[in-house]
Order: sequence, then C-alpha cells, then structure tokens
Amino acid sequence: MSLTPRQKDCLDFIVSYTKDRGYSPNYREIAEGIGVKAISNVHYYVERLKVRGYVKTERSIEVLKTSAI
Repeated sequence: MSLTPRQKDCLDFIVSYTKDRGYSPNYREIAEGIGVKAISNVHYYVERLKVRGYVKTERSIEVLKTSAI
C-alpha cells in the first residue's frame, strides 16, 4: 500500500529525527516538524503507519521500514 503525502511526510520526519537524535520524536514534535496543528492528526498518521507496517509503538515510535517512493 502506498502512503498519502502527509503519511510520507510523517514517516520521513520520524526517520530523520530518529537518525539525528538517536531517539524518536513525540507527537507534538512530529506536528511541529510536518506543519500540522492538531496532535490528533499526527496520532491518525502514526496509526495508519502502524497498520501498514511502517512503524510500531510501544514506549516510543520504532521505524520498521521506510517509504518506498
């Protein structure tokens, strides 16, 4: 399944942030990083990424694979 542009932005931000800092961003940091105001939107994007197998969340967000674009 392909990602929506916003889901891809979210995944790309998570990957970049995690690579730069060594730990995953929280939802507020993702929102700021991709330019959305509502944390609920970020929650939705991350949930879609989980369903599609791109990330998993337990204590933090863990990237399982990157976008195939």
